[in-house]
Amino acid sequence: MILHTGQKQIFFERNNTEKKEIKEIFISESVVMKNIYNKIKDLAYENSSVLILGARGTGCKTVAQRIFYENKYNNANSFVELSCYGLAHTLIDKKLFGGENYSKGLLSIGSEHTLFIKGLELWTAFLQNKMLSYLIANRHSNSLPRLIYYGTDRLSKKVQEGSFSQELFNVLSENLLIIPLLSERKEDIPSFVSLFNEKNGFKGQLTQGALQVLISHLWHGNIPELRNICLQISILYAEKDLINEEDLSLIIRKNDFETICIKYNPSVSLEDIINRYIELSMNHFKSKKESAKALGISVKTIYNKIKSGDVILTNSD
Repeated sequence: MILHTGQKQIFFERNNTEKKEIKEIFISESVVMKNIYNKIKDLAYENSSVLILGARGTGCKTVAQRIFYENKYNNANSFVELSCYGLAHTLIDKKLFGGENYSKGLLSIGSEHTLFIKGLELWTAFLQNKMLSYLIANRHSNSLPRLIYYGTDRLSKKVQEGSFSQELFNVLSENLLIIPLLSERKEDIPSFVSLFNEKNGFKGQLTQGALQVLISHLWHGNIPELRNICLQISILYAEKDLINEEDLSLIIRKNDFETICIKYNPSVSLEDIINRYIELSMNHFKSKKESAKALGISVKTIYNKIKSGDVILTNSD
């Protein structure tokens, strides 16, 4: 199936019967992601390890899954993921290495599996040294699973600072893929918007002006931030056929609000901020009902704030 978005297309690849129903979708309209996709295809049939580096929310898991799925001989159940985020170091050790003689650990699941390990930047020196010793001791073994690793940009900094083993990093990064921020692959944004809108069941279309608002945004939260904004669009404008830049302005402002107001001002109360934001919302929507829906409050709350003089409107319905 092909999902059209303007002049661009997203390919939805269906799996064969041995694999999951639908593969993870990989969008590569931008030159940088096309280059990464070409590298992925080259790596798919190799057994060498891969290190994926990138900020949270840039789609690194999708890249790992794409490496796995590009090899048509892989069975879906042989993709195993270990996320180190939120785990104690002793638990990571146990999950990877198992008990005595490394029995029943994930590193012993066999060469027919792919093991995706996330969160290398969290590893202690003990874990780093143990992994390095294990990999060196088993470098000629055919029993290791295919290893794909992920670390955030903190991992590179830790290597430079000396808190992550340079020797281990060299072993892990036999093949290195660096995934760009969403702001560095803006050609992919229209395709992501079409994909998320389709998943949300949203039938409306975005004008070129609205798309430009999204393309020009900084995207500090990367792909999850865009997914969240598309979800808000599908809820707030479910009945609209055409979404323009004005429709997006309140959503973008609301998502940027934390950044805009990051400096605390003791002379401004939380109630003042809430009241001023209601005013902004009312002046945008020109309707108490629409404003209440967008802000997640009741129409009665807005009426009470207007009646008490806390909210002063320049326009109202």
